[in-house]
Amino acid sequence: KISMSQTESCEVLATLFHLSKRIRTATNPAEIKFVLVNETQTLLPYRQAAFYSDKRGVESISGVSNFDQHAPYIQWLSQWFAKTPKNASSRSMSLNLSSLADDSWSEWLPPHLLIVRTNLEPAAENSYLMLAREEKFSQEEIAIIEEWAEVWHEHFQQYDKNTWLDRLTRLKKRSKTLSFRVITIAALVGISLIPVKLSVLAPAELIALNPSMIRAPMDGVIDQIHIEPNQRVTANQALLEFDRVNLQSRLNVAKQTLETSKAEYRQQAQNALFERDSKAKLAVLRSQIEEKELEVQYLESLNQRSLVTSPSDGIALINDTNEWLGKPVVTGEKLLMIADETQSQVEAWLSPSDVIEFPENAKVTLFLSANPIEPVNAKLSYLSHQAELQADSTYAYRLRAQIDLQQYPNLRIGQKGTARIDGQTVTLIYWVFRRPMAAIRGWLGI
Repeated sequence: KISMSQTESCEVLATLFHLSKRIRTATNPAEIKFVLVNETQTLLPYRQAAFYSDKRGVESISGVSNFDQHAPYIQWLSQWFAKTPKNASSRSMSLNLSSLADDSWSEWLPPHLLIVRTNLEPAAENSYLMLAREEKFSQEEIAIIEEWAEVWHEHFQQYDKNTWLDRLTRLKKRSKTLSFRVITIAALVGISLIPVKLSVLAPAELIALNPSMIRAPMDGVIDQIHIEPNQRVTANQALLEFDRVNLQSRLNVAKQTLETSKAEYRQQAQNALFERDSKAKLAVLRSQIEEKELEVQYLESLNQRSLVTSPSDGIALINDTNEWLGKPVVTGEKLLMIADETQSQVEAWLSPSDVIEFPENAKVTLFLSANPIEPVNAKLSYLSHQAELQADSTYAYRLRAQIDLQQYPNLRIGQKGTARIDGQTVTLIYWVFRRPMAAIRGWLGI
């Protein structure tokens, strides 16, 4: 039994009426929960309050309208609620006398708590109101809060019903009329036939336009690299140099052999004046001399080619020079590229499911990752007929698009982004269901 004077009872009743009116005038569930944890203080004093549900965790706390779910206090409070027994409709407890393994609560809460269940239906989602303060809660205060929690929950249910169930009911009743159905079907048909531009997306990057490819002119080991990555070079500037030790040794041996053959030829030519056999050997020695001369010329040309120079002006596109030092290469192996940094084009890779029918000079829009606000417009110039195997073990079609370089003078080779390629105009219903239809037909075969 509650021992309370008539004046106090009238004040409590007036406060409950006021809080009920506050809930009825609330515009959203968050505001209703805000009233619960903040304005309940007009019924009885407390220092902290929190609203918790088993499904969503901590939904509202006193003193703030918004809070971070990852804040230390919120995480600690969620864990504390999860392991605290909450079977009764209300429970008053003292944290000083609780069986908690540590006293971490003292950092966040006062010692006396009151936990009230705000919904009493067995099948409903469990939600609780927690009040905390320095003094113990009396039985009269517990009874008042239990009554307030029941009133709050009834208004909250009514709000939720008016917000969702009534709208669905009114929509269901309206949908039963013939005119509404006809208008709805006509609107859906009209919307589905709206013409839209069919487009696909693909990863893309800016590559050099007509670069000079530098390949290994011979088999050998790279000894020196005279440039740095992205360094500007001029025509005939030294780029790299092969190891010449073995080559120079072979050239010296070939020259020595050639001199020996020439000396032997001169000796036999002198003997041919007196000996008939020496005259017969002159033709053989002459052919050997010619063979050695060809070998010397070949080794000299290799020696000259061991120094690789730039064929034109531009920047050297090479990733890391240290990776090539001391590395053996074979003839024709790609070493680096010389490109004009002001000349670039778009290269994209289309997945097989995105290779739709593109018109001639289809519009390509490149959204660079470094500058997505200013897209780059281009025109489709090349689309491969065969898919190529990618590094991630998937197949894709190579696509290239030409850029108006005068309109975009500050593009940098190597920038990456996403390219949108516009196709033909189709209806909205086809645009929406193209991929689902392809997946269903590929799965069911119909």
